[in-house]
Amino acid sequence: MPRRKEETISKTKSPKSKVTTRKVAVRKKQEPHINEAEIARIKELLEREDSVLEEDLKRDFREILSERDRVLGKHNESDRRNKLLIIWIGVSLFMLSIISFWIASFDEIVKRPVMGEKPVIDAVSLDEAKDSLGTSLEQVMAEIDQLKKQANQLEADKAMSSTTASDLNNNFNLPAEGQNQ
Repeated sequence: MPRRKEETISKTKSPKSKVTTRKVAVRKKQEPHINEAEIARIKELLEREDSVLEEDLKRDFREILSERDRVLGKHNESDRRNKLLIIWIGVSLFMLSIISFWIASFDEIVKRPVMGEKPVIDAVSLDEAKDSLGTSLEQVMAEIDQLKKQANQLEADKAMSSTTASDLNNNFNLPAEGQNQ
């Protein structure tokens, strides 16, 4: 540590003269006395206090975390119960709907003929089916003939328009379709 000079100025008056003289005194600053035992004791106290504070903080954090886990555990438990309840309600409603449809259609299931029985075919119904099939075929054949006539007419119109286009191309000296210059 560097030594500093401190100046002390004192003013004195001599009785004979009116002049003031200054005396400058230089004092050396003394270095403080260092007690190593006291420093070690203070460091030890600070370390103990730090460890006590760390333990207090750890205990507080443990308490906060345990409280949070306890609250979340209750919340998660109630969520789990709610989910299970919703699942059971859904499954029960689905089963109830299947059973209700089965009961509603039970009459029809019982009235169906057994596999070994042959259904009774009525001769009148066969004749009606035969007549109906005949008229349907006649209508289909008539529509096919109509479509053939329309197709022939479209081909004739196409041929006529292509000859007209080739005549126009010849008049204007344009190459015909599909030809390159």
